[in-house]
Order: sequence, then C-alpha cells, then structure tokens
Amino acid sequence: MLGDGAGAEAETAEASASPEKEAFDSAKELGTAAGFEAFLANYPSGFYADLARAYIDKLEAAEAPPTPAQTPPPPSPQPVAAPSPGPDPSCKDLFNVKSKGSDAPAKITFINKSGMYRSILWLDFSGQPKDYAGLNNGEEVTLDTFLTHPWMVADGPGDCIEIFMPHAGTRVVTLKAPDGSEKAAAPPPPPAKKASPPAPAPKKAAAPKCRSRSVLVDGKCILKRNAATYCGPGYRLEGNKCVQGYVKPKPQRQLPTWQLEAIKKGCKPGQGWNAQEGCHEDD
Repeated sequence: MLGDGAGAEAETAEASASPEKEAFDSAKELGTAAGFEAFLANYPSGFYADLARAYIDKLEAAEAPPTPAQTPPPPSPQPVAAPSPGPDPSCKDLFNVKSKGSDAPAKITFINKSGMYRSILWLDFSGQPKDYAGLNNGEEVTLDTFLTHPWMVADGPGDCIEIFMPHAGTRVVTLKAPDGSEKAAAPPPPPAKKASPPAPAPKKAAAPKCRSRSVLVDGKCILKRNAATYCGPGYRLEGNKCVQGYVKPKPQRQLPTWQLEAIKKGCKPGQGWNAQEGCHEDD
C-alpha cells in the first residue's frame, strides 16, 4: 500500500493533468493566435485564460508589419530669378539682333506719343522684321512675347528708330518725338451738326373758279368769246394755257342779229327776245 507521501504525489499529478491544462499546452504547442482563441472559447476565465490572451497579444505584435520610416518631402524647387534686363540693342546692330528662344513669356506695351505714325515689328529668329502693329499718335498696343524676343519701332518708310527688349512681367514703352518730348493726341473732332430739315414748299394758290361764261386761261378768267384772241399774235389757246404756235381758228357760223340780241339779254341760243315776252322760242 502506498504511504501518505505517495498519495499526495498522485493528487498533484492528477491536478497537473487536468483538461484545462492539457488544452492550454496544446494551444501553446501550436503557437498561433487561432489556437489560443480556441482555448479561450472553452475556458474564458482563469489563470490559463489570462496567459492565452497575453500570448495572443504577443503574436499579433510580432505579425504586425513594421511602421515605415517617414520619408521627408522633396525640397520645393527654388524659383529661378528672371535675368535682370540689360541695355536695349541699338539700331546700328540691327543685322545682329534676333530672337533666341521662347522659354520665358512676357508682355510689352507700346504707347505712341511721338506725334507721328509708328510701326511695331518683331525681329524673328533670323533677324527678319515682322510687322505686328501700326500706331497713330495717341494709340497703344500690348503684345504677348518672350524675354529674348526683340521689338523694333520704325517710322512710316520702315526705318529703324529704336529696338526694345521685353522685361519680366509687362514692360511699358512710351514712344517720344525726336526731341524727347511727348505729343498729346489730337482732340476728337466735334460731333457733326444735324442738317436742318428742308423748308416746306409754299402751297400753291388755289385756282380761281370762273363763271359759266368764262374759262380759266393762265390763271385768269376770260370770257369764252374772247379766249381765242386772248393769247395774242404767234400763240394759240390749248386747254387753259397759251402755247407758242398760231393756229387759225375754225370759222364760226354768223348768228342773225335777233339771236345775238337775245343772247345779250341772257337767252339761250335759238331763243328770241322782246320786251313783252322776254326770252321765248322763235316762232
């Protein structure tokens, strides 16, 4: 028979071989977070449960990718300073001046205060002048260009007066008179006066109305029996006007005296007249 010491060792061995301990050892031998999570699903509390959670944290920390080192941003490019403008070329060097590149854009404004007409020409990459603008006195123009493109100012015949180089941004060039003065632009002409409407034509006087025994000839009432002789020698009556050219009148039938007397008394042709009857039919 076993003594008391042997019994205590047996109990300790049995305790060490408990299912919880065996499950923990299995998860530990597997060495994965999934194994320890399976153990915690069956034994969520206790000493071994705390150990299992500690192993899970250790495994997850070992599996996490290292934090990449922060790469410093590249240094921002330093702005390239525009070349400082040098002196403008002279017209004496015209045949040696030409455009050299198109890298740095710029603008150039010409204001003509020379008092005369001026041409604005670009000197191309071969040094040939190309006409771009023409300015009368008081006019101005702004041109897009580049820092290395020269511009020539010429007179009407095309002779070089000055050459200008653009500056960074916009260069403003005022063109002056040969004596260095600035000529103001001529004032605009006054607005043209509106023409007065034509005076109305005078109204023509109304033609007079003539009685039944008269006719209108040249604006006058003339007795019918006198109308044929009214116009005078060398003229004839045509309508109600006297026109040049005599035409012999047609012979008229001579009425008897008694009819002429009756007509004078106001009787109709063919009627007679006497004091007793007045106008009456001739019987």
